[in-house]
Amino acid sequence: MTKLIFRKGMLLAFLLISSMTTFAQNMLIESLSGPITQNEIDAFKVYMQKLVPPETPWGALNGTGHNAWGDFDGGNVIEAYGLMFEATGDMELLNSMIHWTDICVSQRNDLLPKDQGGQRVMWTGKINKVWVPNYPGSTSAGYAGGEDGDTKAHIAYSALLILKNPSIWSQTIPDGNPFSYGVTYLDRAKDYMAKCDESNDDYTRVQFAQVGTNLIRNPTNWPTGYHTMEAVNIQMMLDGDFQRMAECHEILGDAPERVAQYDAIVKASMDECIKGMAACHPTQVNGKTVYAWCYYPWDIYPRHIETVGHAAYDMIGVYRAFNRPVYGYSPALVTPFANALAYVMSLGNNSFSTNVDGTGNTQNYMQAQWLLLGDWEPKAFELVAAANLASGRYKTTPLMTATMLWMKNRRYHAVVLPPNIVLNKATTVSNFYKNTSSYSGGSAVDGNLSSRWACDDGVTSASLEVDLGGFYTFGQVATLDYLSRVTSYLIQYWNGSNWADAFQGNSLGAVTKTDSFNPVTGSKVRLNVSTTDVKGPSIYEFSVYGYPSTVNPPVDLKKQKTHDLSFQLLNTSGRTNLRYSIPALEQVTIDVYTVTGQKIKTAFQELQEAGTHYFTLKPTDFADGLYLLQLCMGTEKRIKKWLVSN
Repeated sequence: MTKLIFRKGMLLAFLLISSMTTFAQNMLIESLSGPITQNEIDAFKVYMQKLVPPETPWGALNGTGHNAWGDFDGGNVIEAYGLMFEATGDMELLNSMIHWTDICVSQRNDLLPKDQGGQRVMWTGKINKVWVPNYPGSTSAGYAGGEDGDTKAHIAYSALLILKNPSIWSQTIPDGNPFSYGVTYLDRAKDYMAKCDESNDDYTRVQFAQVGTNLIRNPTNWPTGYHTMEAVNIQMMLDGDFQRMAECHEILGDAPERVAQYDAIVKASMDECIKGMAACHPTQVNGKTVYAWCYYPWDIYPRHIETVGHAAYDMIGVYRAFNRPVYGYSPALVTPFANALAYVMSLGNNSFSTNVDGTGNTQNYMQAQWLLLGDWEPKAFELVAAANLASGRYKTTPLMTATMLWMKNRRYHAVVLPPNIVLNKATTVSNFYKNTSSYSGGSAVDGNLSSRWACDDGVTSASLEVDLGGFYTFGQVATLDYLSRVTSYLIQYWNGSNWADAFQGNSLGAVTKTDSFNPVTGSKVRLNVSTTDVKGPSIYEFSVYGYPSTVNPPVDLKKQKTHDLSFQLLNTSGRTNLRYSIPALEQVTIDVYTVTGQKIKTAFQELQEAGTHYFTLKPTDFADGLYLLQLCMGTEKRIKKWLVSN
């Protein structure tokens, strides 16, 4: 029966993609800057269609494989689909992710038929609700550990992406519900969560989370020869399950005790691991703090020095935890991981060490998870992405390609959008839920999608006012509504003497709504919302993008999303060469800005003939840091990041 359903699912996935006109054999990355292109999306879809989900959690049914759904191909495919859906919003990608997740869920030990390797009695003497990573004839056939947690992290990722898009909750998934896990997207997400919660209650949480401390530890009766749960990378596998499940339940608001329990485990584990890694062997390289760390959080350097392969999982765990504000990890704490990659592990010429302290052998690529560290040190992404591109490995490695494209898209929007000028600014609201501080106005401008401003039941209209602390010019806002409650809204600004209207709209919808309008200047901004929902309006996040009014913005606020990076930066011999082409006689200006929009200098200004031109900047003329270079050609403007590291 399972195999029949599997074929039907594969047929559905084929039909979903059969209308495509691109028939590339490998995945495609056309550039490392700018937005994701349709060619890149199409090539990804076509390549992924060739892949087949694992038959069992260890791989081929009659094989001797291991961990097919954890950090191997099956789990990596689910993660890759998720990243691409996040970056593009393409529902075909989400549906394919769900197809793979369905098959993964169906292979839980207690759900998988005995003749397919399921119903296995584990080391506990029970048929536990786990995803067994080893084949039946293995000497560790009764083992389940970090791989089981990692598998649940992938399943929870599918649930989380559904829950983050409430507009699709009531829609029917176009797959016929082959495993009876739920007809609608919300039903499916809830079933995935239930399967993971059951597994955690039956095995993972009760076996590995130490009572009293919440630390992840081997059970006292853990069989000899079984893999430790206490290594950093294994703890990160388990933490992925607990963290994502906490985030899922937090969105639904259905089980606050689970959220608290899961968060407590992750916090205890992360405190031990991150602080242990940071304290292991910190040094200074080029004036920057870098970390070197070992396999266990309490190891003394250089005993058990961590390999970059294991450390890839260390980094995905750190990255996830950093991006959940409730855990409280600062950029200063995590940036030295990125520094170590950029200034120690990177050996030049697209080569990297195989150990995190720069020792060991060399390799011409880095695992996908390392790309994420570009959020903390841009050079980390640039070095790894360039090497992975040159190696060609991305062409047949879905997680690598998806992460490169996800980060490229993330960096592109970070460049073209001006700063969010309301982030963590003082707020005043007309009402907030039961006068509870966690639902006050500050929760809508804290950059955290896990918190929200909410109003009391019965409130039909409300306002959120943000004091900018000075006059700013802005022309774009982004608002994320909670459960699509808002039916109309008005954005206003304080011009110094009265409130004026900037933009008026209808429903916000279930995904972030971005509105652009003619730039206005004010010292305050106000969001007025109305609803017909008896629960009252509620806003996850409200962002306003602009610059101090005394600064000439380097990007046209009305056209920022249309900008492409059409000029190139060529770094050679301590110099940065700008290469650009103009179609006709044009006045060309090159300006240098800080990332907050403050103009530093006009580096070049001249009337130039049509053709290709070059201009040279000397990094030594600037302090180390990240800058924006703006190229103006007549009325056209282009902008690009420039990292100076002397």
